[in-house]
Amino acid sequence: MVDYLKETIETYNNNAQAFEHSRASFAQHSVIEHFCSLISGENILDLGCGPGRDARIFVDKGYTVTGIDLSQELLQIAQANVPEATFLLMDMRDLSLPDHQFDGVWASASLLHLKKEDISVVLNNLYRVLKPGGVLYISVKEGNSEEIENDPRLGGGSRFFSYHTAQQMREYIENVGFHIIEINESESHNALRTWNWITLLAKK
Repeated sequence: MVDYLKETIETYNNNAQAFEHSRASFAQHSVIEHFCSLISGENILDLGCGPGRDARIFVDKGYTVTGIDLSQELLQIAQANVPEATFLLMDMRDLSLPDHQFDGVWASASLLHLKKEDISVVLNNLYRVLKPGGVLYISVKEGNSEEIENDPRLGGGSRFFSYHTAQQMREYIENVGFHIIEINESESHNALRTWNWITLLAKK
């Protein structure tokens, strides 16, 4: 059976530089500042790190960063952009990292590529690799569907997306054992459409 993320990974691999350029201006500095203010240690896991945009910010703030992604091409860009960080080709559904390794997990626009049936598996993995008291940040797009979408900014390539409500995200998180710190909703725009985003901070 072909994995449902195969097309998504191929799209990122075939359009890695275009993706990096299209997302370079979207860094959420104020959100990152807030996330960092909640972390008591220095080790951060950047889940679905892409070309390393946010990893660069964390490293510049003095954090030790491990980034994982399934796109080899994006990881190569990340390693060039942030040579001080560690980048690994790894599936978040099968997270082969030590228990209690990280003080924070940053999952910005990465869980949105997972089928809903895989969300709890990944969250359990993240709970395991976080230290007691560790902090988790997640951002996903609001909705209810699961879709394959084509993006003209990425050569018309196909990517899988799942959409969630704030209540669904709360249930996922709390069922794993995390304690919610806050959930927020916001709006963003691009040349294609307007999105509603759900952002969530939780503590182990």
